[in-house]
Amino acid sequence: MGDCNKYHHLLIHGAAPVFVGTSSVNCVPATVLLQIVPIAIKTPAGVKVDTFALLDSGSQTSLIVENFANTVGVDGENGGWTVSQLNLPPQKVTRTMVATFPHLNDLNIPEGSSEDITVPLGANMLEAILQRDVRHASHNSHAC
Repeated sequence: MGDCNKYHHLLIHGAAPVFVGTSSVNCVPATVLLQIVPIAIKTPAGVKVDTFALLDSGSQTSLIVENFANTVGVDGENGGWTVSQLNLPPQKVTRTMVATFPHLNDLNIPEGSSEDITVPLGANMLEAILQRDVRHASHNSHAC
């Protein structure tokens, strides 16, 4: 450690951290919501089934919850990956919650919960997860 002549940060070798200073802002931290969207899946029998997807641009692949896959008759023959469950933080979007965001008032955002998600869509479904429109709140709204 003391013999190291390499150029890198001192904490690599366990040096005590140094804090130069801190500042604080008095505000309530913003809640970050998962990108949950309603989707319709067409079963092999041609029946349309409504469910919810999680838009996950940080994932390389898309998945389907095993119980849901069995219910709609998807067997994974076309390279699909199933998972027994999703470990997501509990979140629920209600009409009351959406009403607190004035910039979203003209949108029909369905109520949903992280428990309703059966299909996490990853970057392999890029056209499905790309954002086509972004709404921004005013600078003095909910977020810090």
